[in-house]
Amino acid sequence: MALVSIITINLNNRKGLEKTVESVIHQSFVDFEYVVVDGGSSDGSAEYLKEKTSRIHRWVSEKDSGIYSAMNKGISMSAGEYLLFLNSGDEFISRGCLEEFLAKKPIADIIAGDLVLDVGGRDILATNPDQVNALHLYESTILHPCTLIRKTLLEQTGLYDETFKITADYAFFLKALLYLNASYEHRQMVLARFDTSGISSDAAFKEVLAQERQRALQQYFNPLSLEAIKELYEIKRSNAYRIWNWILKHFK
Repeated sequence: MALVSIITINLNNRKGLEKTVESVIHQSFVDFEYVVVDGGSSDGSAEYLKEKTSRIHRWVSEKDSGIYSAMNKGISMSAGEYLLFLNSGDEFISRGCLEEFLAKKPIADIIAGDLVLDVGGRDILATNPDQVNALHLYESTILHPCTLIRKTLLEQTGLYDETFKITADYAFFLKALLYLNASYEHRQMVLARFDTSGISSDAAFKEVLAQERQRALQQYFNPLSLEAIKELYEIKRSNAYRIWNWILKHFK
């Protein structure tokens, strides 16, 4: 069994797919398998994958019902201890980065690195937290393309919830870290470059994103706890010194 299964999903993005595949197959790290799930593209993506069959362990090109349907299919096709989702358009930051990142054997359920956002050809650093708490998950999330997830943890959660169209990874992290108490480690190293042209970064989906985030919060936070977290967030934004009064109110 490979230590890591790298999973790429793609739909009609051959140019991005080529960038991602080349980034993966030229890694100096060797203890991984590569799985690609194409959603039945009509832009030559399947033809490109055929050309690369000798470098990809398993791939399929067929219709699916969305992003997380494809990701779940990739999970079912994988055999690695950890899974890393690097979707078409995303790429590793360098050829040796995965080997360096995994020089120390992973132990935690979730191993998070950092990434850069490709915004109009300019790299902007985005980092995961050293420690995760409820306030962080209320305000933000764990950056998905630079994070290794133990496969058995995903199986324990029932894989990605496909009722979420663009935030099922956020819902997973809420469930895994708040409900299942999954272990977490942050390794302060840039692992990937994230393509910001995808659906989750599209301004047209901003309202859907907000609605799905709120639904995930309501589902995985105790309703009373969620209200407390919201209140703490507002206190943090307005006046940090009021946090002591919040602590006295909720934990007296």
